Parts: sequence; structure tokens; C-alpha cells
Amino acid sequence: MGKYFHSFDGTRLFYLHHKGKQAHTLVFLHGVGGNWTVWKKEIEYFQNRGYSTLTFDMRGHGQSDAPESFEKYQIPFFTRDIFNLLKETKVKKFSLVGHS
Repeated sequence: MGKYFHSFDGTRLFYLHHKGKQAHTLVFLHGVGGNWTVWKKEIEYFQNRGYSTLTFDMRGHGQSDAPESFEKYQIPFFTRDIFNLLKETKVKKFSLVGHS
């Protein structure tokens, strides 16, 4: 079941965090115009093998809030969102998996 957290600028972001047997977490990042569901098959595959997974809908995508200001869609905002999500979920050992 998904959860929400508020990032550094108050934007509400949707995420899913599964703690598996392994402490190392795979963090899945979707591409522009997508959402976390593009990774469903991969998430299921790795969870079935004991991996911890973390994925979320980036700002302006899926179930996350969409800020009105165009400036809030620049790379520094996305990277700070990821940083804050890692802090929120207390994930320290991870690999990023992404595309776009």
C-alpha cells in the first residue's frame, strides 16, 4: 500500500516502500510522463527474490502533487525529492534504477 510524504517545498509525493530480506534497496525512477507503475513487473521480480524496493511518483506525475510553477520541475527539485524520500524511509544502502 502506498504512502505520501511532503518534500522540502511542501509538494506531496506518493511512494511505495517494501522491506525485503536484503538491506540493500533498489530505488526505481520512472521517466517523464510515466509513474511508478511502469516498474510493476521488475518490482515484483526483485521483491520475490528478497530485495527491498522503493519507488514513487515524481512531482507532476501519477498520484503526486503537480506544482503550478514551472521552476519547480527543474532537476534540483527532483534530486531533492529523491534525497528527502531516502531520508523519510531511512534507506541508506541503495542502487538507483531509472530510464528516460
